[in-house]
Amino acid sequence: AYVKSSVKTSAGPKVLFSREHETRLLSLVTALARGTTPGDVDVVPRNVEYRLWQESKFVLINSWMATSMVADRFMLTNVSADVMRVSEPEFFRQGVYAVGVDAHELTPGSRTYIYIVRERGENE
Repeated sequence: AYVKSSVKTSAGPKVLFSREHETRLLSLVTALARGTTPGDVDVVPRNVEYRLWQESKFVLINSWMATSMVADRFMLTNVSADVMRVSEPEFFRQGVYAVGVDAHELTPGSRTYIYIVRERGENE
C-alpha cells in the first residue's frame, strides 16, 4: 500500500497527520489487506460500477465506514486484450490518504482488488 504522510483535504491546504491518525490509517489499511474488519467499522455493501478506463471494469464492492475516514474496496477487471499495468498513484485524488493494489499487472480477463482510504464526507 502507498500511504501519504500529509494530504490536501476538502477543507483546504495540506494537513500533516497526527500520530493517532497515522496509527488508525495504518490499522485500517492492514485490516483491508488481511480481509478482517475492525470492531469500530461499519461495512456497507455498494456494488456500484464506475467508468475508470475504457479497457477496464471498476466496481465499488463495499465501503468500510470509520469515524473520520472511509476505506473503499474496488474490484478492477482488465476487459482488454492487452496486459494492464496499475500503480497506486493513479488513484490518488484530493482527500485520499492511502491506496493499495493487490496485483500491479493484469493479464486480459484478470482482476485485482484496489483499496482507497479517504477522508469521510459530511453526509456519509
